Amino acid sequence: MLPAQTARLVQLEVTDQSGARFPDAKVSLFDKGELVARGSTDSLGHYEIVLAAGDYVLRIEKLAFLPFEESISTTKCESGVERVAATLEGYGDLMITSEPN
Repeated sequence: MLPAQTARLVQLEVTDQSGARFPDAKVSLFDKGELVARGSTDSLGHYEIVLAAGDYVLRIEKLAFLPFEESISTTKCESGVERVAATLEGYGDLMITSEPN
């Protein structure tokens, strides 16, 4: 358990550009390049974790969407809660063709 003065709750919501929520998006948090947490969003596209105050890199992945990556800092949140909204973008219109043998 983290001491109360350094513990920060990070609340994440993952959506697409239309606002649709993403269940089962893969969430990873890194501290200085080292993986410190990994999980998945719930059925409403939410993910919560308690972290020590510091700077992290947040990475979110979902099949058929571009990976989302953003630096977050939990040192400046006065309330002890850091809220992050992540919007995933699709790869665009993909066309798959095959040539006859």
